Amino acid sequence: MGFFYRLVALLKETGMRILTRILGIVLASIAIQFILTGVRSYLGASR
Repeated sequence: MGFFYRLVALLKETGMRILTRILGIVLASIAIQFILTGVRSYLGASR
């Protein structure tokens, strides 16, 4: 828990907003990759 509070103090509000957005983009890209992998698998299996 101590690490989190030090990180928040270091980044301040603007840094936390930037970090939140970056992590959101990373999460969205992982989700898109899962979806594309599933669609490719489905299309490959239906042939």
